[in-house]
Amino acid sequence: MKKHNQLATTILYLVNRKPMTGYDLTQSREIAITRSSSHQQIYRECRNLVEDGLIDFEVVYQESKPDKKVYNVTELGQQLLSVLQTEVRPDKPATLRINDAPFALIGNTEYIKARIESLHNEVNDLVEMLNETISPMLSLSIQLLIDTRKSELKYNEGVLREILTNEAFAAA
Repeated sequence: MKKHNQLATTILYLVNRKPMTGYDLTQSREIAITRSSSHQQIYRECRNLVEDGLIDFEVVYQESKPDKKVYNVTELGQQLLSVLQTEVRPDKPATLRINDAPFALIGNTEYIKARIESLHNEVNDLVEMLNETISPMLSLSIQLLIDTRKSELKYNEGVLREILTNEAFAAA
């Protein structure tokens, strides 16, 4: 059986819980939290899962709108989910990369300030999401994201302090 990526696994899980359209999947918090994906990536992954026989769909006619596909998990898809639930081979940890580091190295204060503001906003949005009624697993995933973003925020605030301190010394 071929290995499926995180997005495919999340889609398979969601469609197994209840039949969903591609649009439903694009609006799913589970996908937004587990892996940021564009609409095209989600629809492409659905098409791949159909080709692999893991999900199928029923076309629902809509008057004055394009027809929609409602995806369902197949027996083969359920079997794969069972295997994935017992699989104990985590992927090798990804190489740690700090996306903001190049901007820190060159002293781009405008980028760092904008990033700090963006991170504050994202943390606030995630905290709001956490306060809504969600599943325990999704709650844990959101908390991990909050902690990660707070760490990035601390890093960028430290970078900004360092840049401003060095500018003050350079000007003196």
